[in-house]
Amino acid sequence: MNKSFDIRVVGQEPEIKEFINLCKVIQSLGRHGANRTIKLSVDGDGSGRLAFFGIGKEEGRTKYTDFNSNGIDVDSEEALDLYIGE
Repeated sequence: MNKSFDIRVVGQEPEIKEFINLCKVIQSLGRHGANRTIKLSVDGDGSGRLAFFGIGKEEGRTKYTDFNSNGIDVDSEEALDLYIGE
């Protein structure tokens, strides 16, 4: 059963467009039933400082929850070896 989760992405327009393109590639792979490795470089010391927030409701108001990225070791190959799917 599919579930949904609403996300807000905040950043500079070029990086948001790049992120949307990444989402399109992931979606296309799923629709084609294809398994591929995607090479992704992130320049976090420049304009690539995207922020992500979960979107929900609380007492009838929109609530944004910051993604907790504490504890992610950006120097660990294991932490950066990610997989989406089965």
